[in-house]
Amino acid sequence: PARTVLTLRPLARYPCPRCLVQKHQIPRSGTARDMRRRVQKARVDSPALRERILRARRNAFKGRALGGDYVNTVLAEGSLNPIQVFAPDLMHEVELGVWKGTFAHLLRLIQAQGRSAIQEFNARCIRRFAHDAASRKRLAARDYEAYLMVVMPVFEGLLPLRDDQNVADLLFELANFHALAKLRLHTTTTIDIFRASTRHMYKAFRKFARKTCPRYETRELPREAEARGRREARKNTKSVNASSSSRKCRKFTVIKTYKYHCLGDYVAYVVHHGPMDNYTTQVGELEHRHIKRFYVRTNKVRYVWQLAKKIKNVYLLRKLRRRDREFQPRREGIKEKQDTKVAAQEAAERARPSQSLPTTSPFLPYEIAVSRNATIKLYDWLAEHDEDPATKVSRTTTPGATQSDGTQNFIPLLREHFLERLDIEPSVQDADGTPTFSRAQRNGIRILDDKMFSHNIMRCNYNTYDMRRDQDSINPRTHPDIVLPDDNPQHPFAYARVIKIFHADVCYVGPGATEASRRWRPEYVLWVRWFELDTSYASGFQHRRLPRLQFIDDDHPSLMPFGFVDPSSVLRAAYLMPAFNHGETKHFLSRPSPLARQPSDNDADFMYYHVCMFVDRDTYMRYLGGGVGHREHGVSLARSQEHASRHKRTGRIHMEATAGWHTDSESEDETGMDYHFRGLSDSDEDDIPDNFSDSSHESGDSVADFYAMAGLRARDRRAPSADEEEDDDREDDHDDLGSVDGRASDFDEGDRAMAGNVECDEDYYMDDVYEEEGFARL
Repeated sequence: PARTVLTLRPLARYPCPRCLVQKHQIPRSGTARDMRRRVQKARVDSPALRERILRARRNAFKGRALGGDYVNTVLAEGSLNPIQVFAPDLMHEVELGVWKGTFAHLLRLIQAQGRSAIQEFNARCIRRFAHDAASRKRLAARDYEAYLMVVMPVFEGLLPLRDDQNVADLLFELANFHALAKLRLHTTTTIDIFRASTRHMYKAFRKFARKTCPRYETRELPREAEARGRREARKNTKSVNASSSSRKCRKFTVIKTYKYHCLGDYVAYVVHHGPMDNYTTQVGELEHRHIKRFYVRTNKVRYVWQLAKKIKNVYLLRKLRRRDREFQPRREGIKEKQDTKVAAQEAAERARPSQSLPTTSPFLPYEIAVSRNATIKLYDWLAEHDEDPATKVSRTTTPGATQSDGTQNFIPLLREHFLERLDIEPSVQDADGTPTFSRAQRNGIRILDDKMFSHNIMRCNYNTYDMRRDQDSINPRTHPDIVLPDDNPQHPFAYARVIKIFHADVCYVGPGATEASRRWRPEYVLWVRWFELDTSYASGFQHRRLPRLQFIDDDHPSLMPFGFVDPSSVLRAAYLMPAFNHGETKHFLSRPSPLARQPSDNDADFMYYHVCMFVDRDTYMRYLGGGVGHREHGVSLARSQEHASRHKRTGRIHMEATAGWHTDSESEDETGMDYHFRGLSDSDEDDIPDNFSDSSHESGDSVADFYAMAGLRARDRRAPSADEEEDDDREDDHDDLGSVDGRASDFDEGDRAMAGNVECDEDYYMDDVYEEEGFARL
């Protein structure tokens, strides 16, 4: 509204308050010519411009109509706005603008697939999201922001393969742009990546609008049709009921809006004015909550004057309170008595050594209570869970290490973990020459009274990318996933799911024991279930896909599925999202495991999980790299600079279709895996790229039969080849740089006149066009 009032010409020929781009040029945003146009046609506050505005004001004060020729002829050309007063508005332009419109059209695409597709979309929304997310009822900007962060696995597989890839590229690039725009601290590296991300994001939008959208006849969503019917009913009382109105066709018009165009100005504005948290409108919008608190205290009728009266009373009472320093409201006196009582109870609790929770420094790596209320008698507990696979085999190291003896159970490996924590050196070597602990060393570990003490919550303190301290809460029941450092240079993180948090009083009396090791000391341990990175799946910034994980199979020949972790080695809590398109399975564990799985899991695991890199600013910077506060762990600066580029997909990619999966445990094959991917013959196995799941195949069915079963049309059965990708790139540049037949279609003398003092030779400009297009000037 503020921009509409100040520009006075909403939806005019020149909608941008910062440059003289025309409405028909907005879909070409992000190209090389568009970025030059933003500089060459920037609005300039010149004396000639001020004279035109003064002339229009004189005509207006003489009684001339603002929409008449006297004013229109002066101000219409350029839709004049003299000064730079509009900062980028991330909340309204991205979250409630570009992304909101894009999300609505994606739902229309899914609706075009049939009613079952919308039902499948709603079924994939979990936890705090609405059960009917497709209806988009009463969503605020923060809700759309949350959808953008986590919606990628939800849309996976709901469209045919070629369009599914375009949608995945679009969602990744938009989430990446949004994360960069929201950073509170920028460096030269992040600015360079931000600039490249803007170009990739615009390219993904153009490809989506040109390649995917025309293939479908998209109509209004039911709520959109109902809203349109109500509007028409209000305009014409004789019209039919809103509920009976038919749904009209709706096209993808986001790329024709001003909000879409202005995203290209974000990088320059951050460079000149600092990060966007300094001038975001979100701060002011959050103040709406204060007024809404008073609204519930009105009678909901003529509530405006009631709100004004109540706010006035608040200020009056606040003023009276400042005059009488000794006055204390009755409710505050009651609250003070309650606080005193609670403080006395807490002091009594602190007096008991067994219940003490000492105040910890935020610079400590973690915080776990020292309570001994939840006691676990170790051997009784193991006997109770004797058939649980989680207590049979475990591991102590990070993913990638080998374990020579797969028959070891919970106790020996727990002792090995305590030996490592006590800095005891291994005394023997296994068959591979790897140092390991001897039986005497393992038996030298003593656990006081064979008891462990369980805890519900661990708080992990960490350094943020902008050199602050923050804290994550890890709960085995509600927030169990953690991320740890790993030695893999391509992906320097390991992932685990916390099963239990406990501590025990431990000492060592075996060979090489010292006076210090013989003393009892509490050791805190996380008992976890390990994930492994799916290396056959191309992921990361360059591939525009989220990393994909899976649980380690309990009969894996070299990796152990369960283990113990030092709490101080935890970097942060991880946000993992199920890969809904691949369904659930029970084959990771040979038997039901009440310890490793929650009761709500129905004794099954999702086949894959995706790592949400965009869940918050700090998590994003850990994967992007270059964070000032992440010097100890994470992606190197050199590696982060590679994230500005994108790899092109080549070759055929076979779709991992839900139609080809079944997770019935009664249909297990000889490998013990309870899922199958049908349709690919053995002769086609060499054509399967890295992004294809390593599942079992049934021979005899042709690829054509699989595509028919998956419901794919002939043109949608393969991914675009490298040549087609290059043609798409050329079309992007060709559409935006103008045709190469000697005409500069969107650069005329009128535009050059409006560019102020900027001089631009058309022949030189077209030479640049020819050079970028790869043509020789004749």
